[in-house]
Amino acid sequence: MSNTEYPLSWRGFALALFIAATQLGLIAAAFHFLASLRGAL
Repeated sequence: MSNTEYPLSWRGFALALFIAATQLGLIAAAFHFLASLRGAL
């Protein structure tokens, strides 16, 4: 898997942005789940 034909800058930037957005979404979902759990108790 070599990225020689593609410029690494925009590929790496898009990948990092996608990973960061995914992790932020997971963290937000976890906090929302914990908050709803605490509200139910």
